[in-house]
Amino acid sequence: MIGFPVTITTGFMLERFPANVILALSFFFQAVCIIMMIYMDSMASAAVFATVWGFSGGLGQVSFQYLMPHYFGTECIATINSVFATSAVLGSAIGPIAYGVAIDQVGS
Repeated sequence: MIGFPVTITTGFMLERFPANVILALSFFFQAVCIIMMIYMDSMASAAVFATVWGFSGGLGQVSFQYLMPHYFGTECIATINSVFATSAVLGSAIGPIAYGVAIDQVGS
């Protein structure tokens, strides 16, 4: 619910501010989310986390797609997107299995 409106406003922000600053802001909010997860203890804090996470995701998606042709050129955008998608799918498939094995080995 938060990410979609942020993606629209990020387009307007990219016209006024440097794109690398907006992407850095997205990374900053992702770091804030990681710290928030450490101290999360209620539904209210989970709602704040979800809001900040949606905000950072909206900023990051648009600014990264905006910056990619400037850094890598327009010839290889599809290749880069396919590598990112493949690695995301592999990470989603292998990550939980590795986590389960680690929990089994440690015993907690």
